[in-house]
Amino acid sequence: MTAFRGLDTVSGEVLKAAALVERVGWLTTLVETMAAGVVGGHWSRAELAVLASGVARSGGRLPSNAWMALRTLGWSAAVPAGLYVPDRVRRVAEEQAGRVLRSAEWRAALVDAVLETWPAGGDPMKRGMEEWAALRAACPQGTAVPASVFRSRTRQVARFLAAYRRLPAGLCELEAAPGGGRQVVLAAADKQLATLARCEDDPARYAVLTVRLPVCPAPRTRCDWHPVRIRFRLPPTIDNAVRANGVLAKADRLRILAEHLWTKAAHLETLLGGRRALGLHPDPAIVTKLAVVRTEHSRVSRRRRRLNAEIAKAAARFMVDHARAARASVIYLEDLRDMESRGKGRTLNSRLSSSVRGQIVADVRHQAARHGIAVVIVPARGTSKYCPRCLTAFRHHAAPDNTRPGWKWATCPHPDCGYSADRDVAAWQRIGARGLQHQHLTVLDRASGTYVIRRTVQELDQPVQHPKPTHPDRTKSGPTRDRPVPRQRRRVPAPPGTPAAAPAAAGQGVKRPAGRQPQPPTHRNQRRGGRQAPHTMSTPNRHRPCGARLGAGFHLHTHATPITQRPRRDPRLVSDLGEHSAPSRKT
Repeated sequence: MTAFRGLDTVSGEVLKAAALVERVGWLTTLVETMAAGVVGGHWSRAELAVLASGVARSGGRLPSNAWMALRTLGWSAAVPAGLYVPDRVRRVAEEQAGRVLRSAEWRAALVDAVLETWPAGGDPMKRGMEEWAALRAACPQGTAVPASVFRSRTRQVARFLAAYRRLPAGLCELEAAPGGGRQVVLAAADKQLATLARCEDDPARYAVLTVRLPVCPAPRTRCDWHPVRIRFRLPPTIDNAVRANGVLAKADRLRILAEHLWTKAAHLETLLGGRRALGLHPDPAIVTKLAVVRTEHSRVSRRRRRLNAEIAKAAARFMVDHARAARASVIYLEDLRDMESRGKGRTLNSRLSSSVRGQIVADVRHQAARHGIAVVIVPARGTSKYCPRCLTAFRHHAAPDNTRPGWKWATCPHPDCGYSADRDVAAWQRIGARGLQHQHLTVLDRASGTYVIRRTVQELDQPVQHPKPTHPDRTKSGPTRDRPVPRQRRRVPAPPGTPAAAPAAAGQGVKRPAGRQPQPPTHRNQRRGGRQAPHTMSTPNRHRPCGARLGAGFHLHTHATPITQRPRRDPRLVSDLGEHSAPSRKT
């Protein structure tokens, strides 16, 4: 992958190849220095064995990620004095150091096998068949190791013996501590340090890497790290087609397949129901096809359940490993039990409904309890709405350099604050701060066995109460707000002071202007009584619709004409046939 241009998103400077290589070199030097410090500080046979065993000092299992395992053991990378290095860069250095230390364990076991079977006399390079077989037996998986590897290690030990007149104690004495390597493992970083995506203009041939790089060899503040966008051409070995990979894409494919099978089964059931309504026997072919479709739908549903369970366990394990690496004693999670999937489109609603939020929380509780970490649920309302520094309402927009309205980026409008970050980053800071500030309000929910913070204190946070799963009352309790129609004039009576109303005041007979007498505003939220005004009629008692109780309809200015009772007719005017006699018409 050949990069040919970089763009500093903060200053807007276009970086040529030389400037881009210089900044990447500064980042590589910092990472290599910190990684070499970790490797050199723990280059001993005992510590290599501890890391390779996969068991922490507390008896728990070490995380699979190298940087998490090092932080669990307390082997963190040290930042050079006087410099500022983001935690994600330290994570990259610890990942590289952990990989070096883990790979050294196999070389140490190989050297131990060579020293264990070292011949007492004679040339070690001229061993017999039995001696070589004993060497392979003493080495882990020795049958798969090439003979050239054994000979090279034997020559290395022989050189040490010739120089110091004794055998080395092990690999750590035979070799010096390796360096961190002139590389930066971005796989250990998250999107706060680096993101990789296809180029929007030409996704088939180009990709864009956004990474935070130092602007000077010795960065001392956070302002010395700028995001740089690097556009490069993809090699021909990468497929041009843009596909969504990963376990989430698999879950999405299974969801679409399950919906397709459910629709097909519903169609077949409709066909069978139509035949039953006509009094016909079910078609055997349709019955057989329906059974096959239902069986396939059940199989896909089981696959989705197993996949969701694996996703929940992986997410819970990832969070607990992070907490263990940071030596945290509590994990704060927001309460998303009342989050509903509606009004977001068919696809997004289905994805939200199929999410495994509750299962993730349950798995986090179980895995955190094994390591003595508490899990506390805090109210989620307002976590991404207010600034984590000054509690001012955020202004959300699409991106840091795009003021178009959106929900990805949040900026504090307060002039003394000016905090700007990703919406999710600000949300998890608010969640952690809310949990720490309201520790005295933590209670145990006996129904679920989880620690919960049900409300917040106004002096410490925005007042929020734990939401209760109640159904809102959608009964109409007031008039609909008047909305003016554009380019149309409402027909209302003329004011008394206008010339059109002057003749009426003088007693002259004129035509009444169109419209009705204006009424005072009656916008109230309380439910109205039986009659709203003398000229309106309430809904009869025998008919009580839920949407308009006692006349509280959508248009309060509309009224029904009262129906007057007709006077009783004279019985003498009724004919013998029971009909009224029609008056004679003059011709």
